[in-house]
Amino acid sequence: MASVSADVLAEFQSITGSEEDYARSLLESHAGDLQASLASHFAIQEAQGDAPRSNAAADDAAVAAAAAAEFAEEPIDVDEEPVRAPIPAHVEQLLDEEPARLGNTRDSEIVEPFQEGSSSRAETASDGQSALGALFRAPVELTYDKSFNEAMQFAQSQNRWLLVNIQSPDVFRCQILNRDLWKDEAVQSIIQNHMVFWQRYRDSEDGERFHQFYPFGSVPYVVIIDPRSGERLLELTDGTTDLGKDRFITVIFDFLSANVLDDYTGASGRQSREAAPSRNAGGMPSQVEADEELAKAIAASMDTSGSGATSSRILSRLQSENNPDLQRRRSELTEQDREYEMALAMDRAREESLRMEREKQQREEEEKRQKELEAEERKKQKLLELPAEPTSGAANATSLVVRMPDGSRLSRRFDVLNTVQDVMNWVESHAEAGLPTYELMTQFPRKTFTDTSQSLKDAGLTPNASLIVHEPFAN
Repeated sequence: MASVSADVLAEFQSITGSEEDYARSLLESHAGDLQASLASHFAIQEAQGDAPRSNAAADDAAVAAAAAAEFAEEPIDVDEEPVRAPIPAHVEQLLDEEPARLGNTRDSEIVEPFQEGSSSRAETASDGQSALGALFRAPVELTYDKSFNEAMQFAQSQNRWLLVNIQSPDVFRCQILNRDLWKDEAVQSIIQNHMVFWQRYRDSEDGERFHQFYPFGSVPYVVIIDPRSGERLLELTDGTTDLGKDRFITVIFDFLSANVLDDYTGASGRQSREAAPSRNAGGMPSQVEADEELAKAIAASMDTSGSGATSSRILSRLQSENNPDLQRRRSELTEQDREYEMALAMDRAREESLRMEREKQQREEEEKRQKELEAEERKKQKLLELPAEPTSGAANATSLVVRMPDGSRLSRRFDVLNTVQDVMNWVESHAEAGLPTYELMTQFPRKTFTDTSQSLKDAGLTPNASLIVHEPFAN
């Protein structure tokens, strides 16, 4: 097994805060490769969580080595199959209960959060730390080092969005963000020109207080905050998804293209770049200058990132933001789209109105047909209920003539003992239209027959009579 130099061993311990036995065991398993050993250390932490530190790994390794030596000294029987030496036991070891981040704790830095004058920014490696330790250090050149309230006020005064990153030294993804994302030139250019960056540990008082106001699941947590209202606008990652450079640039660019932060337009409002307020006050670059710098940074990153297609599209869209002709054309297309949507909505409204009118007519026609069928059924029923007509010249027969409202006349013989209701049934069975309300009466002398149970003889309608059907409420 390769020996481990004292310098490499001390460097590993200073970065991870681990014990010597654990550090030596892990370095020996990677042939003294410091970077590979650090990657394994952080991967173990992320996969398994915290565990008590012990010397079990070194003890087990020593026992296994002694057993292997003893086995090697014994004579080997050529008739027996060779048996390999036992594999030394290896116990993984995690950070202490109070882990250090790249060799430095945050105890001396924790202060009361969200108060005036408070600060608890993520620490970096010390001045004497090696290049490998600096590789994972926090981006202090980007981080606003005061309280959350002051960060909100500063972001609002500079007309920028507030970008918050909550981390934990125990999660390797947080170290990856520090190494791969926050140190990228294009990402730094976007943040410096458009945002105020505020990074804290999850277990610091600032981080705990932020979590109370903006609950989230795991780390690393990256979110954009509106500095005017404190509204949580866009979550870039909640710790469950990776946040790479290309995704960060694409999402941030879409966000900046769709949202303008000024005194006249809300976070969801869209404003032309030409009309955006100048940011030269207080030494800040103008919007055009900031976009040009961002375009240069993205162009530079295209040469080394290996993601030319994505970055090229972003660069093209960014440069087009400063082209007045393209902006005017976009405005025209947007207006045409809006007019088309309005016309389409009006057409749909008219179609809906016509559909409802057709359905109404269909219902009315159906109701009318239903009423006619019911009227025909009643007429047939009344015909069946009519008494038999006496023969001509019968002694008890009386002849009646009835004039209908439409001027037509009906004539029939009835028995004098038949009732007024029998006559009315006969009239209703021959009416072309329904007679909802009518009166049966004689004209000379004028008399209305209201007692429908009265016989024709008692009503004086013998031996013949002329009647009219009167509709008292007809026009």
